[in-house]
Amino acid sequence: MSERELTSTMARAGALAAVLGLLVGALSCLPAHAQDVFFRGKQVTIVVGFTAGGGYDLTARLYARHYGRLIPGNPAVIVSNMPGAGSAVAAASLANAPPQDGTRLGFIAGGAVIDPLLTGKARYDARQFHWIGGRANEPSICGIWHEAGVRTMQDAMTRESVIGASGPGSRTLSYPKILNELTGTRFKVVTG
Repeated sequence: MSERELTSTMARAGALAAVLGLLVGALSCLPAHAQDVFFRGKQVTIVVGFTAGGGYDLTARLYARHYGRLIPGNPAVIVSNMPGAGSAVAAASLANAPPQDGTRLGFIAGGAVIDPLLTGKARYDARQFHWIGGRANEPSICGIWHEAGVRTMQDAMTRESVIGASGPGSRTLSYPKILNELTGTRFKVVTG
């Protein structure tokens, strides 16, 4: 395992510990009997907005391995992959399909959170989710080739720049659009 992979794995493990700590702490507010009764005999499904084998899926499977034994009542935990539209399909399912009782958790992309605000086409309202935490702290940057003639934000506001994006629902598409709307940059976003 490379140093980068090890660092990434350690960061995910730290995030796992933090989120599980928050969840266990939140559940500790309930009387002990209520905690045991609610999850006992139930199945918790972690819905992942991407295909199997990627970073979100692997993180969800790591959570699933330990989550059930750390929650009072020790529910069974499974992972269900629901890829599509940069996690928007999974987000819509989480928001609109039963059960809505805490037995379905979601691992969705950050872009799926702000996409409804940008497009108005989402079949869910991200403000209605109960956010527990994030799987990683992922800083976002915008880079432009040095020969493009754009070196500052002021340049980006006066000169059109082509920005590549992976697709709908991704932060690579959402962030340049937000910058265009809020700061007046002139990013032309090309997806695919």
